[in-house]
Amino acid sequence: GAALVIANAVPSDQTQMWSWSGQQNTSTFTNVGYPAFSVDNNAGGVNTGNQVQIWSTTGSPNQVFAMALIPALAGQ
Repeated sequence: GAALVIANAVPSDQTQMWSWSGQQNTSTFTNVGYPAFSVDNNAGGVNTGNQVQIWSTTGSPNQVFAMALIPALAGQ
């Protein structure tokens, strides 16, 4: 996989766009420009600082994410 990087946004570049599936227990971020690729949790790590990457969409648990409300940030 390739590391995800922060770059200057190009509004017309669909490879910088991600689609959130929002399905319960299978929610993934899929690349709009290349839908065969998804965000992947490198090695399935759960510790602070674990890297995420772009990887071929496989449906593996490393590509399933959940949204969580962080109370300290909810009012911002």
